[in-house]
Amino acid sequence: FIVLSKAWVDLLEQYGVKREKIAIVPLPVFENLTPESGQPEADSILFVGWIYPHKGLHILIKALPLILKEVPEARLYVVESGAQKQYKNEIIKTLQDLKIEDKVTFLGKLPNDQVKARLSRVRVVAVPEQWGIAWPTLLTEAMACAKPVVASRIGDIPEFIKDNENGFLVDPQD
Repeated sequence: FIVLSKAWVDLLEQYGVKREKIAIVPLPVFENLTPESGQPEADSILFVGWIYPHKGLHILIKALPLILKEVPEARLYVVESGAQKQYKNEIIKTLQDLKIEDKVTFLGKLPNDQVKARLSRVRVVAVPEQWGIAWPTLLTEAMACAKPVVASRIGDIPEFIKDNENGFLVDPQD
């Protein structure tokens, strides 16, 4: 079995797979992903992923008013890999209820080169995962672009993001 991290080794061992049958092969950093020169867009946050509850966009949206108290000009950009229509409608309603819809821009689905360009321009990357996912590719890309990451302390994420060292970890529901 080839896995991305120790968390997956532990999981497979729980299911009875012998350790000697498991190899860890971490994701490589993408060679063609380099930070753009110049200053990032001030106070910008990027979320890239599926608009599904387990990806945690609702947690980030609920945190946005707290962020705006500290950083009034903050802006959230959302790149969608796909969307659950009802969940996205709930997100939009929450934005309207909180009166912060002008602080969030849904960019839709973008080609990889545009996602990489956006990643190079933002100030911080948010990964509010709500379930024990294996290594999200976005973390590797953000780290390759030297972007600070705020991510959930869940699944494989804490194996790669060390709180206050190369990113910031929060409890999944926080």
